[in-house]
Amino acid sequence: MVQTVVDDLRESYASITSKLQQEVSSMQDFTHTVKGEWNIHMGKTETHYSEVTASVESGKRALEEALQHWNGMEANQVVRAQLSSAATSSLDDLDVANRNLLCSIEDSLKLYNEAVETLIRWLIPAVMI
Repeated sequence: MVQTVVDDLRESYASITSKLQQEVSSMQDFTHTVKGEWNIHMGKTETHYSEVTASVESGKRALEEALQHWNGMEANQVVRAQLSSAATSSLDDLDVANRNLLCSIEDSLKLYNEAVETLIRWLIPAVMI
């Protein structure tokens, strides 16, 4: 009778261990997938930021070159207006890029929170068994 109880306990422990290993494996797969998506997302974000920065620098250089070619007060006023417009446009582009980055970060945080919630939902029942 004691042997039967011991055998039942061993079988129950083996079943729980197997289920827990399956859950851990599933979470590892899920974590790997989320990490891959995060890396792709961050790569795109970094690329977009680099493109915007390069565009701003290119515009800045173009305006600096144009400024060197102009002579006289009227020409300086025109260039000043263009520089102001370019700066405003660049700041607007930067604001858009920052909003996009913030949205990306919020989306990534949401994915992370969902992953944590899923992990908790999977692990709590396994631990309670």
